[in-house]
Amino acid sequence: MTRFALAIAAFLLFPAASFAGDLYLSASGGAMAITATDIKLSGAMSGSGHIGGHSGAIASGIVGYRFGPFVSAEAEIVYGKFNYGSLDIGGVKSKVTGDMSMFGGFGNLIFTPLGYNAFTPYVGGGLGAMNYESNVDSVQIRGIENSVHVGSSKTGLAANFIAGFDFAANERLSIGARYRAIWSDADMAWTARGVKVEQGDILSHALTVNAILRF
Repeated sequence: MTRFALAIAAFLLFPAASFAGDLYLSASGGAMAITATDIKLSGAMSGSGHIGGHSGAIASGIVGYRFGPFVSAEAEIVYGKFNYGSLDIGGVKSKVTGDMSMFGGFGNLIFTPLGYNAFTPYVGGGLGAMNYESNVDSVQIRGIENSVHVGSSKTGLAANFIAGFDFAANERLSIGARYRAIWSDADMAWTARGVKVEQGDILSHALTVNAILRF
């Protein structure tokens, strides 16, 4: 048993020199969800509350470079989309039909405290910009569905926190999983039937599967 455990440890921690070059490309895809976002109503109807969304999908592409065994830098393009779901105004719960998409980019720093091995955990984060496109088709209030068909867009500052791991299939190819929290200054506003709706900053969470190719 001891020899087996040592063999597994030696395999998982084989040195970074076993890998190919420092430049790498990565592609990822997975699921994302938005937390409840603050909204404010004014005009023909006033109040404040939250709007929530169902889970959606996210994908990204990365060009990265490894600066030694513990730090990498990444340039990333991200696209995601999810559907609206719930609306809560002053404790009155309603349903919203529509969707929101996001497209933008980040510059990230990735830290690998154990170095680059067969199994490589990491944490990181970065700053960037994100454009959000929001489309609301209808709002159901007290059982009555109201068609609105309004849209809005906003590009704002974005930040993300990253945690994940990679597992080396060979010296060039790795697969892994990544969690990320994405915050964006994407407050938007639209008006429908005399009601102005102002939406606050957006916080979403994503879990993706990644493939990494080193050169």
